[in-house]
Amino acid sequence: MNLDEKLNELLTDTFYVILKTEEKALKREGCAQGLSISEIHLIEAIAKSDSESSTVSGLAARKSLTLPTVTVAINKLKDKGYVEKLKCEDDGRSIKIMLTEKGLQVNECHDSFHKRMVRQITEQLADEEKSVFLKTIQKLNKYFSIINK
Repeated sequence: MNLDEKLNELLTDTFYVILKTEEKALKREGCAQGLSISEIHLIEAIAKSDSESSTVSGLAARKSLTLPTVTVAINKLKDKGYVEKLKCEDDGRSIKIMLTEKGLQVNECHDSFHKRMVRQITEQLADEEKSVFLKTIQKLNKYFSIINK
C-alpha cells in the first residue's frame, strides 16, 4: 500500500472511529438519549452561534446544510425539548433558535467529551509531537475549509 492509500484509509477510519466513540460515550454518559450524532452537532452549532447565526438560515450556512434539512432537524429538536424558537425582536420574519436547559446540558456533556478526548490524545505525545500534530491538523482543517467554501 502506498502513502496515499495508507493516508486515505487512516483518515477515513479515524473519522468514523471518532464519530462512533463520541456517540457511544455520550450514550453511556446518558446525555444523548434519543439524539443522533448529527442532532448533537447541531446543538453544538446553536450553542456556538452568535445572535446573527442563531437563525435557521444562519445555522444552515454554518453547517453547510440546506435550509429544509436544518428546518426539519430544528423541528425535531424542538419536539424533543432541546431547542425553542423565538421571533427576532428587530425582524419579525426571522426566528432565533435557542437551546433549552435540556439542550444546554447536552452541549455541556458533548463539550466535556471533546475536552477529555483531546486531553487523552495529547497526554500520549511528547511536546515536539504535540507541536507537529497541531500543525498537521491545522493544515488538514485549512484544506477542508477551503474546498468546502
